[in-house]
Amino acid sequence: MSDNLTAQPNSHQMDDLSPAFSWFDLAKVFWYFLEENRWPCLFWVTVISIAFFYFLIPPLILGQTVDYLTGYTDGDSRSLLYWYIGGLTVSWGVVSVLRLVSKRYLRTFEIFIDYNARVKGFGRLMENSLMWHDQENTGNIYDPEGCKI
Repeated sequence: MSDNLTAQPNSHQMDDLSPAFSWFDLAKVFWYFLEENRWPCLFWVTVISIAFFYFLIPPLILGQTVDYLTGYTDGDSRSLLYWYIGGLTVSWGVVSVLRLVSKRYLRTFEIFIDYNARVKGFGRLMENSLMWHDQENTGNIYDPEGCKI
């Protein structure tokens, strides 16, 4: 027997046979399955993306606090220090709530996408399967060795 017939293809050869599915294609699939929830989902993705950049804010506020404290002398007003501490506390709380709420809404959209993918996929499977069976006549189906089933 020839080595070409028994040799298994390498994994990288199999990758060459499959079409490329990019991150952009994945986003298009999500956009398709979201249907009427596209814009609310985009809003919550934007909110959580902004909330994830919050880690840049505390170092800035702490830097301003250190600058204030290094220049502080007895008798100066402490109201600016209290504003920094209050701003840091309130901003941390607001961003935490935004993260939790947006994650909850995005989880709802995830469930919606999963449900739509299953329903549409199963419907498409049943539709194509029945159409194929309608086209076939009895005796037209052969097995791989060429014998009638």
